[in-house]
Amino acid sequence: LDTLSIACCTSSLTPVRTTLTCVCFFCRSLHLSIPFTFSFFFNDTATTEIYTLSLHDALPISWFSFNPRGCIFLIEDNSKVMVMKAQKNFTEPVIKKCNQVPFGKCLCGRAALTRKIQFASCIDKRHDIMYKGMIPHGHYCVPIIYDNEALGVLNLYVKNGHLRDQKEEDFLQAIVDTLSGVILHKQGDERLKNTLAQLREAMNGTIQAMKSTVEMKDSYTAGHQQRVSDLARSIAKEMCLSEKQIDGIRMAGSVHDLGKIFVPSEILNRFGGITDMEFDIIKTHAKSGYNILKNIDFPWPIAQIVFQHHERVNGSGYPNGCKGEEILLEAKILAVADVVEAMASQRPYREALGIDKALDEISNNKGALYDPKVVDACIKLFTEKGYKLE
Repeated sequence: LDTLSIACCTSSLTPVRTTLTCVCFFCRSLHLSIPFTFSFFFNDTATTEIYTLSLHDALPISWFSFNPRGCIFLIEDNSKVMVMKAQKNFTEPVIKKCNQVPFGKCLCGRAALTRKIQFASCIDKRHDIMYKGMIPHGHYCVPIIYDNEALGVLNLYVKNGHLRDQKEEDFLQAIVDTLSGVILHKQGDERLKNTLAQLREAMNGTIQAMKSTVEMKDSYTAGHQQRVSDLARSIAKEMCLSEKQIDGIRMAGSVHDLGKIFVPSEILNRFGGITDMEFDIIKTHAKSGYNILKNIDFPWPIAQIVFQHHERVNGSGYPNGCKGEEILLEAKILAVADVVEAMASQRPYREALGIDKALDEISNNKGALYDPKVVDACIKLFTEKGYKLE
């Protein structure tokens, strides 16, 4: 191998795209210029697609001109069986026969077991897996290795009678060395995503348990928190907030009245009016909810959103009389959703006022009590997008 030139560049179309250009193999009888484009930081690309793209880039090479075919096998869950993750130009019989290959079986299995390149210039006795209509061919089966452990095998077909060449093996080795880094990177990402999904599920369970606790105490709160959560999430989406913010608003909406577990049931469920003193007690629920949630390590400011969901833009809200930019945007959204749902639904002390009066309330007080952009988004949902409280 006379020259190996590795050029790295950044493209505006993908987060990072690295191009390996191997201009090499100068010798008396062979002069090959082999471009190979290989992307290994695929932040937004599915793992299977990565392997397919790798094959797509690797196969159009002159010495693989036997109707370029190949596949990538990976070992899953520390087993001794390799699973085909990507293929190019394989027929159905080949895919069916070779979808799973045990260690030590056929050339690919031997490559994984020995962690050494297996080469065949033709179909020989090492081809344990046979199928009807097999066309004469040879193989380079190159193990994908990291820290002396096999991760999988890159399997490329060559023309029948093709001669083994050290320069070609060096080139293929460079490919799988890079591919091993890609595999580890993506597998690590997937493990992290799985862990986060499990944590999210556990967190959802915790939130649901909290929500159920307060709804068991206040029958009129049953369903209210969920409807507020759904409306707040829809407003956030209409405002084009980030997915993280939308998730946080949904979570906060689900438990925004959690502090009501400290409010006596006879006040919460009383039919008819309540006294000013009783209303002062009810108003403590925002602070109580904050105190319950503040020590839970959420990835969103849930406690603060719950604390501020009764604050108003002009400072007339509670518990701290915050105003303007002192109030989190998420809390402003939750405030509008809470008011609309509460007015549109029946409460212990009054009948439902209806959605029209609820929308009039936020429209008439836009900029005074409620954030204008939040109000506009909410009204648009009901008047143009057909949103309904359910």
